[in-house]
Amino acid sequence: MRREQRPVTDKKRATEYCLRILMMRDYSSAMIKEKLKLRGCGGEIADEVISGLRESGYIDDREYASNLIKSLISRKKGRKYIEYELGKRGIERELAEELLDENYTSSAFEALESELQKTGKPLSALERKDRGKIINKLMRMGYSYDEISDCFGRMKDIV
Repeated sequence: MRREQRPVTDKKRATEYCLRILMMRDYSSAMIKEKLKLRGCGGEIADEVISGLRESGYIDDREYASNLIKSLISRKKGRKYIEYELGKRGIERELAEELLDENYTSSAFEALESELQKTGKPLSALERKDRGKIINKLMRMGYSYDEISDCFGRMKDIV
């Protein structure tokens, strides 16, 4: 049974709440602000609490975004998918672009190889329909069509 949530109306209780949830996992400052808002905390108090948590080192959007990027890259997600996830978590576009430029290396080739292994067929044996399915899946994973077609071209050179 879930406990009834008490509204967070003062700075001390808001800070305690934030520290409690930050012990469980990392959050971006925008995510913390949204959680405080859901608990009834006013915008001015939330901004003060977030500012204090940043100064104390409990919240670091750069580190949070960098860790998220690394995690998504390890799961073979494409740049567009990663950009979407960063935006969804309230990471500023400029910071996201900067960190992606530093950290992102396309793993589209490995993702294509993985999908080909799942089919059990070489690229040359795939029908047009099957190629389309693989292309669509890779695009849903966040790879651009140019990255995917480049990988198909490199794959043909290898085979």
